[in-house]
Amino acid sequence: MRGIDDCRVLHATGVASRSRLEALSMSRCLYVLTPSVGPGSVWRCLQRHLRMMVCCAVVFASVFQNLVVQAADRLTFDPKLDSEQRKRAEALWFAMKASREQIRSGVFSGKGTLVDADSGLGRLEGPVSVLCYFNFPERSLRFESTWPSRHFDVGDGKITADTPWHTESPLQVTIITDGRAAEWNASVPASMHIKNAKSSGRTMDVRSFGLDSLSGYNGYHPFEVLARAFEGQMITGISNVDDRGDVVRVVWMDEEKSLFRRTIWFNVAEGYTPIRKEVAFHKGSADDWTEARIVHEVTWQRISDVWVPKTIAAMEYSSTPAEATTLHLNLEWQKVNEQIPAGMLKDESIGITHSTLVVDHRLDKPVVTDLLFPDGTRKAPIPPGNDIVEKRGDSYRKGMWAIVVCVNLVLLVGAGVAVWYVRRRRR
Repeated sequence: MRGIDDCRVLHATGVASRSRLEALSMSRCLYVLTPSVGPGSVWRCLQRHLRMMVCCAVVFASVFQNLVVQAADRLTFDPKLDSEQRKRAEALWFAMKASREQIRSGVFSGKGTLVDADSGLGRLEGPVSVLCYFNFPERSLRFESTWPSRHFDVGDGKITADTPWHTESPLQVTIITDGRAAEWNASVPASMHIKNAKSSGRTMDVRSFGLDSLSGYNGYHPFEVLARAFEGQMITGISNVDDRGDVVRVVWMDEEKSLFRRTIWFNVAEGYTPIRKEVAFHKGSADDWTEARIVHEVTWQRISDVWVPKTIAAMEYSSTPAEATTLHLNLEWQKVNEQIPAGMLKDESIGITHSTLVVDHRLDKPVVTDLLFPDGTRKAPIPPGNDIVEKRGDSYRKGMWAIVVCVNLVLLVGAGVAVWYVRRRRR
């Protein structure tokens, strides 16, 4: 009790000599001698700690973002490559990305032919046409294409090797703007689909030409996604194709070196453009590979001081060359890095040939929102109170409930921290 009485005397008088404090500490009196804690001091202390927490969060977020960016931009190399080869490959790759990112906006069209020589189903051949308006900085796109495909005359039966079919080349239209994608397929005239822009499949990106697969020329792989895929694979070789070093060959493989070998030829003299791609597959035994079963060749032209693709010749097969799928496409550019007409990037300009339901897929359940007519006018397709309209309200209410729960949890945690802090200071 003596130690406690001494502490009270020191607290009341404000006298606290060093020797006395040392004596008290030796007697294991560990009381903190502070003035009484009032509401104002608690609030000031909370403000100070909140500012500190916010500053720490900002610093952590900045460091984390830098680490993510550095990890995303870091290439993977075979340990056998020396430092000079690695530096050269890095310089080439990032110069290629910078050159491709110079393509910011434009308008182009293209015509060509697709041939699918399937021995089981028969030969498919038909014309290909594309039309694209794009503005990458604004994440806006309009992409139209006709792509031949097999339409099986199944009726109510199942598709077999003997099922008759005929060729169709339906018009497909995709418009991406304001963070959403509108898709319409003339062969499926029931509806036009609204999706999140990131979830939309058809995002034609000319910057991917020369790196993408054959399906990419019908609009599937954004350049950023494709570049990250390459950066996650292992570079196993880099070499000059000619004496001057105008064309450089780079080889990528999977990390186990047991699945594929992808070789890209870059034309350094023409904006580091990818002009040829070959892909071979591992047969199973050591260093035993198939011949190149995927071969793409792309030519480029310079317009407005920017290199843009001009022609594409692609060939892919899985078993024998006799069953290869081939594509030949010639592009014509109307605009490069120029302003795109705003009217071409609206749902109303999607160019439907008959009235179409607009289906919103951005909620937890698809919802019919409008009936769109060829002249661009809209009207509600169903009267208020219908089940499909109520589903949209249910989705909204579910989202609001989630927000309310999260806010309440944050308030409870904050109140708990404040109470704990006040009690700790009063001890």
